[in-house]
Amino acid sequence: MFINVISGELAGLGVAHLISRHGGTAIIEFFAGPEVDVQPRYEVPLASIRATTITREERIFSPIQGGQFWRVGRCVDGEGELIQVQFPNEEVLSLPASEVFVRWRRMIPSPERYLARLITETPIFAHARQRFVQSLVAQRASALGMTAALSSAIELEPHQLEVARRVLYDPIQRYLLADEVGLGKTIEACIVIRQFFIDRPYDASAMVLVPPSLVEQWTEELEKRFSLAAEMGSGLNVISSDSLEEIEALMSEIELLVVDEAHHLTSESAEAGRLYEVLRRSLSEA
Repeated sequence: MFINVISGELAGLGVAHLISRHGGTAIIEFFAGPEVDVQPRYEVPLASIRATTITREERIFSPIQGGQFWRVGRCVDGEGELIQVQFPNEEVLSLPASEVFVRWRRMIPSPERYLARLITETPIFAHARQRFVQSLVAQRASALGMTAALSSAIELEPHQLEVARRVLYDPIQRYLLADEVGLGKTIEACIVIRQFFIDRPYDASAMVLVPPSLVEQWTEELEKRFSLAAEMGSGLNVISSDSLEEIEALMSEIELLVVDEAHHLTSESAEAGRLYEVLRRSLSEA
C-alpha cells in the first residue's frame, strides 16, 4: 500500500510504502534510491498518513535478481493492486506494489553510484530535455546564478539584482540596505531570503522583524510574490518588533535575520532599547 505523510517533519517527501500498523501508529518506508542498501523507515501516527496512488509518468524503480540490478521506467497506471510500468523499448509490465518504488523528494547524495550500478534510463529523455537545460543554464547565467530572481513574481531593476548579488556572494552577510524610499529595499531583502531557502531547502531558518503595522504586508509579499507560503510559520517567521518574548525565544534557532525599519532601534524608547539588547546579545553569541 502506498501512502503520503500529510503532517509532521516527513510531510512532502512523496510516496512511501506502508509496512505495518499497530494501534495508533504505523511503520512506513521511503525509497531513498536503488544505491542505498537500507531504506529509511519511520514510525508515525496513523492520523498523519493517507493512502495514495502513483501518478502517471512518475519515475519507477523496480528491482530484478533480488535487488542486485534495477530497472527504471514510467508509470502508466498507478491505481489498483497491480501497477502498470513502461520500461525502455516499449515494454509494459504489470507489477505488484512490493516491486514498485518511487524515490523520495530528497537530493541524491552520490549520483556516481547510479552510474556504477548501471541504473540509467534511455538516452531519449536526455536528448529531449537538452534544449531546455541549455535555456535554463542561460537564464541562470543572466541572473548571476541567483535562482530566486528567476522564480519570483517581480520585475527586477539592475541595481536591485546587484545589491542581492553582493549580499549573497559575501561570506559575511551583515548589510545595511539604505536606498532611497521607493528603490526596492524590500524586494532586495526578499530575494536574499528566497535564495537562502532555495539553497537550504530542508533546514533553513529565518526571521523578519518588522513594525507591527507591516507584518501583514511582509507576509503577503513573501507568500505571493516570493513563493514562500510553505515555509511561513515553520522555517520562516515574520514577527512584530514589539513581540520581544517571541523574538528572544526564536533568536537561538535562526540563521538569517532581516530587520525592517532598522533605524527604529536607535530610538530612545524603552521598547527599542530592549529589542536592541536582545538582538545585540543574541548576535554576539552566534
